[in-house]
Amino acid sequence: MHLNMILKSPLKIFLIALLLSFCLIQFWTIDTSQPNIEINREFLHQTKAPLPVIQILKKACYDCHSFEVSYPWYSRIAPLSWLVENHVMEGIEHLNFSEWGSLSYGNQRGLLQESIREIEKGEMPIWSYRVLHPESKLNKEEIDLLKEWMQQVAKSLPESEELEY
Repeated sequence: MHLNMILKSPLKIFLIALLLSFCLIQFWTIDTSQPNIEINREFLHQTKAPLPVIQILKKACYDCHSFEVSYPWYSRIAPLSWLVENHVMEGIEHLNFSEWGSLSYGNQRGLLQESIREIEKGEMPIWSYRVLHPESKLNKEEIDLLKEWMQQVAKSLPESEELEY
């Protein structure tokens, strides 16, 4: 009889269905495994980045633009996990610091210039990441340091398209 009363309310039926759906989608987990990184292809290794630059890039960029993702607790809860996975996949697809050495020098230069523009405009890191990771927000000094360093790296790249390993 009690179950009969619960099922008479459309709102209660909807809420029960919503709760059951939420429980069911937890079985669709994301893959948080990370490929091994070949150090000779890795951005910070190849560019011999100074410690302040390493610290900035690790806190603001590497979670979405490398194979060194630190998955937070909410990345284990669907559908948030799917959003996290989507952001990481899009980030890696666009720029993957772990595979930097596999890019041509022209592509490396272009990505450095694009990174500078996006950091200066405040588009990177993306706002949704900054909301959940306030430490990733870059101040003017950090932006200036990254800009200057990335410009130096871009200028130091050989004109030849042959890759060095």
